Amino acid sequence: MSRNASLWLSALVTTSLSVVVSLAATAADSVVRVDTGPIWNDGDAKAKCPRVCGARKWTGAWRTTTFQKASQCDCAEAAPPPAPPAARDCGTGKDDPGCNTPRNGVLPMLGERYTPGLKALTSEPNELVRQDLVTSLVGKNTLTTRQFKAFLDLFDNELVKLEVARAYAPKVVDPDRALGHAVTFQNGLLKKEYMALFGSGGAPDAE
Repeated sequence: MSRNASLWLSALVTTSLSVVVSLAATAADSVVRVDTGPIWNDGDAKAKCPRVCGARKWTGAWRTTTFQKASQCDCAEAAPPPAPPAARDCGTGKDDPGCNTPRNGVLPMLGERYTPGLKALTSEPNELVRQDLVTSLVGKNTLTTRQFKAFLDLFDNELVKLEVARAYAPKVVDPDRALGHAVTFQNGLLKKEYMALFGSGGAPDAE
C-alpha cells in the first residue's frame, strides 16, 4: 500500500471514530466545526484542536475535509446557564422578606392559595367559624409574618387572637418580625404572652 493510500485510510478511520465521539457529545452544547490545516491522526488532533477551539471546548471529534490539506475540529459552545427560577409570590407583596424563607424545609404558602383563602375568611362573620377556617386553610403550610399578621387581624376578640397566635407561631418562617405585632393586643397580660411566643425566635415547632 502506497504512503498516500495509507494516510488516506488512516484519516478515514480516525475521522469515522471522531464522528462517533461527536455524536456522544452532550446535547446541551452547540457544536461548531472550526476549519484548520491538515490533521494526520488522533494524536495530532489532540495537540491541535484544543488550540483551534480556543475558548470553546474541543469535543474530541475532528475530520479531514481536504486530503492532506484541511481538517475540522468540533468545538462545543457552552450551553447558556439555566434561567433563574420564577420569583415566589406569597400574595403579600414582592418585597415580603419571608416568602423565600423555609421553616423545617417548607416554604410559606403561595399567594394562589393565600389570597382567595384570606378573602373567604374575611367574608365569614362568625369568629369561631373563621378560626376553624384558618386551620383548614393553613394546613401543613408555613407562613410569612405578613400572612400571619393578616390572619391575626381577622379577629377582634383578643382571646381568640391569642389562640390563633399560639397555633401558628410554630409555622412563622421569620418569627423575629412577628414580635412587633404584640401592639395589636390591648390587654397587657395577653400582650406579654404573645411576646413570649416570639421572644426566643418563635414557639417550638409543632409535632
